[in-house]
Amino acid sequence: KLQFLYLIEMPVAGQGLGRWLLPGWLTGAQRSPARAARDTTPRCHRLAQCAQLLHLGAHPERAQVTVDASKIPGAGLGVFAAAPIADGDALFFYPGDYMPPVPPACAFAADGDLVGGDPLSTVAPNTPDDTAYVFKLQEQGGYMDAQGAPTVNPVVAGHLVNHCPPGALPCVGTFEFLWKEVEGVGAAALPNGFMAGRPWYVDHTGGVVYASAGAAPLPGVMFFATRAIASGEELVWDYQIPHGAAAYPWYTPVDYSAAAPTHKSA
Repeated sequence: KLQFLYLIEMPVAGQGLGRWLLPGWLTGAQRSPARAARDTTPRCHRLAQCAQLLHLGAHPERAQVTVDASKIPGAGLGVFAAAPIADGDALFFYPGDYMPPVPPACAFAADGDLVGGDPLSTVAPNTPDDTAYVFKLQEQGGYMDAQGAPTVNPVVAGHLVNHCPPGALPCVGTFEFLWKEVEGVGAAALPNGFMAGRPWYVDHTGGVVYASAGAAPLPGVMFFATRAIASGEELVWDYQIPHGAAAYPWYTPVDYSAAAPTHKSA
């Protein structure tokens, strides 16, 4: 998982801070593999966790986390451990509607030469004056737009996790999957859907805007603990904003020199 959608928090009048899409998010900027939490847990185990977590959505009072005011100055809401959390525990999903990646912009001949195609670009997710949340998917491509997602259900709190404050390391990682892989998914309401009918991508040669039909497999994102987390501790994540320290006074790059977060199977 090398590519990542860099999420930033920017002050919005009357709204505190919100995570916004950085310009150039489609440039394919990469995370350093040495800085990414490596999850070695078998995929089948993670999918079983997703199934259990999905059905927990009907009983949010049983969740291992709560949503409350962040302890990070100016960060708005945050996600906290409601009880001690074990390394590897499944915690919550990232909610929102899925926009598939843009179709291939051009075709390539067998010898690798460019043979044609129109320049295409995605239509940027909605970023109105209120808070917007966007997550770039690595395995399937496209992005999840959590604008309008609930802020009170701890089972779908992925969009509320804040960036690590100075001196802290991330304590959660993400697992991407397809909902069709999750057992019993048809019996429960999903935290994700399609942006069917909304603007998808633009053909700049003709100025045509295409809408998403929602035909791609629907993905999901589950957050899990990458270490033991104490009760009451705020969960944090590394946003990995390129050159963020120079552009955003609130942002401090995570210092991994002391320890590299590595998750191992229990």
